[in-house]
Amino acid sequence: MQIGTKDDTGVGAPDAEVDVACLKEYMEGFQKRNPNLYVFNAVMHLDEATPHLHINYIPVGHYDRGLDTRNAMAKALEEMNFGHDARAINRWRLKEWAVLSNICAEHGIDISEPQKSRGYSYTVEEYGKHQDEIKALNAEMAQVESELAEKQAKREDLDQQIEQKNVRTFAVIMLNCQLRSMT
Repeated sequence: MQIGTKDDTGVGAPDAEVDVACLKEYMEGFQKRNPNLYVFNAVMHLDEATPHLHINYIPVGHYDRGLDTRNAMAKALEEMNFGHDARAINRWRLKEWAVLSNICAEHGIDISEPQKSRGYSYTVEEYGKHQDEIKALNAEMAQVESELAEKQAKREDLDQQIEQKNVRTFAVIMLNCQLRSMT
């Protein structure tokens, strides 16, 4: 968890102290807000570019059959009322962002919404489709790079041929000049 960037809230900057207070307050309420996420380690780093918080937790779900308590994110989110579909973790992340946003607002900081690339979980089908698109684009890029390399090699060959013709033409011109000066 991080607020701001090295440019606006770098360690040692005045705003960094406010960020540290916000992150501390956020962490202090994390376990209470998320009873099914057992926090076993929480560390705030103040020795890097920006103050940031690492929260390590074990998602705990409860079951009627087999082991009654298991490490299970989907079940933990379901028990915390985020649902049991592919978007449950996204709903949880957005709720946690809202909590941090409110804490920051109380401290006079306005934070932007999380970027989509960090707050969205793909379904298996979406992930597979994106991976297929990436493979196809990589293959197309490799083909284009290969064609470009071929064209560059041809260009170098043509440049060499032109240079050789220029040398021959220059030699012919010089020879003609010498012949004219002799007559």
